[in-house]
Amino acid sequence: MAVPKTPFPLLSTDPDRLGGHRLVGRLGSGAQGVVYLGEGPDGLAAVKLLHEGLLDDPAAHARFVREVAVLPRVAGFCTARFLGAGVRDDRPYIVSEYVPGPSLRDLVTEHGPRRGTDLDRLAVSSITALAAVHRAGIVHRDLNPRNILLAPDGPRVIDFGIARALDLPTAPSAVPSAVPSASGAAQQVATTTGTLVGTPAYMAPEQVTGGPVGPAADLFCWAATLLFAATGEDPFGSGPIPAVLYRIVHETPDLSALPPHLAGPTAACLAKDSKDRPSAEAILLGLLGSPVTSPETGPPPRSDARRRRSPALAAGLCLACALAALDVTALALLVARPDLTAGRPGELLVGAAASFGVLAVVTFVAVVPAWRGVRGALWTVVAARIARVALWGAWSLRVPVRAPALVMQAALSALVALLLLWAARDRRRGRGADERG
Repeated sequence: MAVPKTPFPLLSTDPDRLGGHRLVGRLGSGAQGVVYLGEGPDGLAAVKLLHEGLLDDPAAHARFVREVAVLPRVAGFCTARFLGAGVRDDRPYIVSEYVPGPSLRDLVTEHGPRRGTDLDRLAVSSITALAAVHRAGIVHRDLNPRNILLAPDGPRVIDFGIARALDLPTAPSAVPSAVPSASGAAQQVATTTGTLVGTPAYMAPEQVTGGPVGPAADLFCWAATLLFAATGEDPFGSGPIPAVLYRIVHETPDLSALPPHLAGPTAACLAKDSKDRPSAEAILLGLLGSPVTSPETGPPPRSDARRRRSPALAAGLCLACALAALDVTALALLVARPDLTAGRPGELLVGAAASFGVLAVVTFVAVVPAWRGVRGALWTVVAARIARVALWGAWSLRVPVRAPALVMQAALSALVALLLLWAARDRRRGRGADERG
């Protein structure tokens, strides 16, 4: 759901408070409920209250309760952090972290399609978030440009009101007789009645036809969302909902607006058969520079690749993994021990740990292709460590940080960079020797 620059005024029918939060305005209204901006003891929060008109719909209640159940399972660096839940007059509500920033749809509408590094950054960040969501055992089921918020610290995937945990039973679905909205804008309609769940213009074929819905459906929606970011147009067009659904099942959108390194992964994710789509982790590896072989060249000789793996490469990657593991451990400790994060300083500490966690995930993903000889992945590991030191320096302006700890972190990161640079130099020398030979 998009977040406006300033909240809309409350209506006369809106509550004044929900739980421990005083409501100061509306952030928006979706298919399931209204999202308010709330003020609580720990600052601002987003408070979502189920629509009164959906109280008689058991499916809507189940989806809302499921949202509460799955939110804590998703890493906080890729979605809005879950803060609590409650019930008011038989209407459930949830409280989550307030994420300032526009939705992807609003950003593209206001500033135009994304290009170059902006598009690359969006692709890598959003697929990283999706990989984390899937690793938590969750299928989003409604990923679209309105459900990606561009926060100051990076994209956040939001709105798990129709997410479905993989370990829950899946009921068969069927396509209802869809009726166009009054405006004809199918991309703005989220279906919550019957058995069709999601935003029509960004559904996967199996959601339309009633097939099993798993993580592969999110990959289709991710590709459609990325194509929207590059063109500013819904990839399967607009108009009556039945026409849009038909195009999703039977037609392939034009990918010419995407650069080649994004067009390939996007085409793979838009496969009509869910079994033909790659996983989020595979796409992320590809975007980070995983090698692609061709019939002409074939894969590099395994003996050469192994011979060029210098001790410096092994030491640098192992040290980078160890430092990343420490960041993940610190984040897990803060989540498991709420007493360590009480008050405003504690919130800032969690924010710092979450930002370090993002870099840790990037490091873990890039280590394997770096070990296999992918130059881009090697530079990604180096950049992640440099960014880690820079982030810690920035956070030290707001969170107390001991100078010796910061110096030690900088020294270890510098050691990682030196080892990997040395390994890259050895690899270049080895290739030169092969060419001369």
